[in-house]
Order: sequence, then C-alpha cells, then structure tokens
Amino acid sequence: ADADVASFFTLSDSFSEEGDLKVRSEEHLTELVSSGYKCVIGDPIFRGLVPEKVSFIPDPQAAVSGRLFWNERIGIDSLGQMAERVAKSILD
Repeated sequence: ADADVASFFTLSDSFSEEGDLKVRSEEHLTELVSSGYKCVIGDPIFRGLVPEKVSFIPDPQAAVSGRLFWNERIGIDSLGQMAERVAKSILD
C-alpha cells in the first residue's frame, strides 16, 4: 500500500519526496483526509479533525501536544503492532 506524508511543519528537502503535502490549516487537514484516506497516523490532538470513518492511530509528537498524550507514544518495540493496526485498517 502507498503512504502519503502531510505536515503542518516545514518539509525538509532532505527528507521529503514528491507528493508530500504541506497542511495549511485544520480545515485543510480535514479536507485532505476526507478525500479517500482509510487510515491516519498522527498526534492525538488531531483526532477530532479526522472523520470517524477513517481509522486513526495515535503517535504523539512532543512538538504538537507536548506530554499530554505521551503514554500513547509508540515505542520501537511497538512498531510491529502499529504495522498490524495500519494493515487491518486498510483491509477492513
């Protein structure tokens, strides 16, 4: 399956690829997600911007929500579990 990258922050030329998206606003994020995505991985602070029909996998980022959701942080040991959740959300 393909994955797209979207960010509210500056996209570094060193890491970004063609097709990566700069998110302009909360409304823009909701529009992007509503355009046919099945799953979003992002900071829990954005959960309310993702339509209920789209699976949301929380991945807290200190630059976004600080430590509010730090207990939901995906550790390196949990990457396999996250991959399973992504696959399940896409296949369902």
